[in-house]
Amino acid sequence: MSTATKTVEKSTNEKVIWGSDLHLHTSFWQQEVNRYRPSVWLLVKFAVLYTYFKGMTDLGGAYWPRIVQYCNEKNIDPADIALPGAMGLAFTFFAIYGYGFFGFINYYCDDWDFFKRIRIHKGDWAWVTDPREDGSGVYSDMFKAWLFNNSLYIPTFPLVKYVIGTSCPFRTDADSLPGYFELIWQVAFSVVCFDVVFYHIHRMLHHKDFYWIHRKHHSVTVVVGPVGAFYHPIDEWLEAITASLFGPLLLWDKMHIVSFQAWFVFAIWAALEIHCGYELPWNMYQALPFSVDARYHDFHHRYHHRGNYAAVFTIWDYIYGTNKEYYEWVRNGGPFEDFTDVPFDENNKVQQKKLN
Repeated sequence: MSTATKTVEKSTNEKVIWGSDLHLHTSFWQQEVNRYRPSVWLLVKFAVLYTYFKGMTDLGGAYWPRIVQYCNEKNIDPADIALPGAMGLAFTFFAIYGYGFFGFINYYCDDWDFFKRIRIHKGDWAWVTDPREDGSGVYSDMFKAWLFNNSLYIPTFPLVKYVIGTSCPFRTDADSLPGYFELIWQVAFSVVCFDVVFYHIHRMLHHKDFYWIHRKHHSVTVVVGPVGAFYHPIDEWLEAITASLFGPLLLWDKMHIVSFQAWFVFAIWAALEIHCGYELPWNMYQALPFSVDARYHDFHHRYHHRGNYAAVFTIWDYIYGTNKEYYEWVRNGGPFEDFTDVPFDENNKVQQKKLN
């Protein structure tokens, strides 16, 4: 029987066909075969990917010269507003896409047939199982943590200028705006650097001595988009900021602030979509080879310390063998609600060994 038409017997004897909507990836290489299975949605993913980079290039070319001109008229150094502005735009995108779009889907569209088909597992959303009367408390908790963590960036901007002598290490002029291909290679470089740094920091944080830092992020097991920024402040700086800035800081003034902004939004977009709880068929990251999909990362949240530590590419998991349990889990029956295993229990001494 083809994995594309594999049926899974549910406890209610209802049969779920996992066909074109959710392919079961039974191995690292099968995942790549399924990724490029010819379909209209594959074309959509490539179209979204192209539109994103073309749009960010054109957007930067349209607005940044105007900002530089305004700064010159007001005797303001463009570098002083470059980083706060770029990060502010990225966080605004997170609020709109994470809390607006996904919040609307979770609350009002989850019963639609389309979203039922692409939902990864059928466990209750966190606000359904929340012991508080107001189930929206989960979204409220995530939003408050997001606002608090973002507020910690404010005092860092003058500190940056004090340490390196400029408010922004990237180019901020209007004469050397990045073209389409320059923006792509700089974002690609940042993605690769992020992937290397994030994997190793993330895996370290699952060690028993450091897991207290990362536990907050894993407090939501049936994930939704905003979980992508639901961190302890230390976790935020270790994973999100350190990993995100590693590549751009290596490029330094070879990178333009427009490219940095494109990379930062790209990273936030990825974090939202791998945590959203749906296998979105238009997800542009799935056009990239070896990229993590939402189902792959959802397994990590459901079975905390069983692997799948990667956030962008599955390569490091493959090299270290930290996705073997995931593919074994899929071969043994998946999807999530039908697997006979149990989520990670921190009080289980046998499972606790995996933290060492």
